[in-house]
Amino acid sequence: MIKRSTLIVTTLILAVMIATTALEIPLLPAAISNSIERFCTANFSHSETVYIHKRIENPDTAWQLQMATLNWKEQHRKNLQIESREFLFHNGDIYWHDKITLEDRSKNFNYIINYAGMEGTLTYYNDKTDKWIEEQELTEGKLPVTDLFLTIGDKYILLNQPFIYQDLGRGVVKSMKDLGQEITVRKTAEGFQLLMVFPNKSGFWGEIWAVESDSPLLDLNYGDMRQIWAGCNYVKDNRWLMDGAYFRTPESYTPYEKNSYWKNPAAYLVGSFILTGESRAADILGYAQLYIQGQNMERTGYLKTLPRSNWLYNDYGIDAGFFDTRFNSDLGILFIEAYKKFNEEKFLDYALQYGDFFTEFADRFHHTVVDSQGEEGWLVQDYYHEEENYRLPHSSLNHQLQEILFLNKLGELTRKSVFTNLGEKILKGIEITCDSWIKEDNDLHYCYYADGRFGGSDYPYLTYNDLFNLQGLLNDTSPYLQKLMNAKKKYMDSNGITRYKK
Repeated sequence: MIKRSTLIVTTLILAVMIATTALEIPLLPAAISNSIERFCTANFSHSETVYIHKRIENPDTAWQLQMATLNWKEQHRKNLQIESREFLFHNGDIYWHDKITLEDRSKNFNYIINYAGMEGTLTYYNDKTDKWIEEQELTEGKLPVTDLFLTIGDKYILLNQPFIYQDLGRGVVKSMKDLGQEITVRKTAEGFQLLMVFPNKSGFWGEIWAVESDSPLLDLNYGDMRQIWAGCNYVKDNRWLMDGAYFRTPESYTPYEKNSYWKNPAAYLVGSFILTGESRAADILGYAQLYIQGQNMERTGYLKTLPRSNWLYNDYGIDAGFFDTRFNSDLGILFIEAYKKFNEEKFLDYALQYGDFFTEFADRFHHTVVDSQGEEGWLVQDYYHEEENYRLPHSSLNHQLQEILFLNKLGELTRKSVFTNLGEKILKGIEITCDSWIKEDNDLHYCYYADGRFGGSDYPYLTYNDLFNLQGLLNDTSPYLQKLMNAKKKYMDSNGITRYKK
């Protein structure tokens, strides 16, 4: 008579083989016993499918970059599609990202990551207490919903959350908070198992990504890392999806829904990784994510703002899919700084593509101002739409300053005078109109309108910081920019605004 324990093991082996066949996941002979244990530990119901995360094998496409090999693969299985991207850095670090799309009427999807190592720790920033929770023992249970720094065995991991999304159109997605579940940790004979459940709902998909290294990713005791990384969060206002950077959608955009995020060209959190650096995690994320962001560039050389800005549409008739000079100039500066940091030629290519586009754009779309000596300066229009069926938009001071900064950086790097000459012409436009920017209360006007008026409410300190940055770059500081800085500083000091650069 067969013993009860033998019967149970035999039944489990058959169950694993059936489930594996249904998912079209090949079993290696040496992995059969491990798969049985994973299946038992997960305690799944028969109404769910299982996928164990693994490295990409036989990629559909592969690109050789300066610091990494980028692999991409799309897998189609029964009622399931998994799109995988993987940066394999030459130093052994890995950045991977999976996007999971389930077909209608398919089962819920259980996604598993297995890590070897009998001991583990958890570090994360608790935004409710404004404190870092450091090297907490990793135990079975639910993990907090935030970016997680894990150590398991000899592996260092930065893990994002398994978010569920719905496409709202025009580059806007909705995060389905009611469908998401916390990551569950379970102990196994080899180490730790992380379980994520992606519920199947028509029209939705899930994404999960992580960084893995054999070396520590972040030293919170170094410099300002605690403060910097407290704001580097891909859970609240910022999200990172397979196709790039997203930011929480303002109500002034269409489409808009609560908990929605729009595809932002500027990728400001990636910028924090590039510009602050000082950690392995920042270098990995900055390099990989900026490269992906660059893939969103139009052939013409810029990234579109895909949703409609209601105020731009109402004021000027500019529809969805427009060019924003500030977002793109910010991104252009990131390309330059990333090229200097990583020596990745693709970043210089992206910067030049945008520089060439902006040079042609500024030549066509600017407001001309002339001084008493007949010398000409330009104030470049802030926005553009390829249909060109809108009223002439304004030129804001902060946009002009960032454009000059980008042009000077690119001209200095490439030694191409076409960029620095254009920067000088825009700077001349600011200098000619210097006094007109200053209000009676010493605040600055926001913009110059096509009819020659100055107006609008300036940002509390952003424009001052732009002036500060540009003055620091110029070989010869501009007395006109200094005059604008002095006026703005008087206004900020008298109104209790202190978060400006010093």
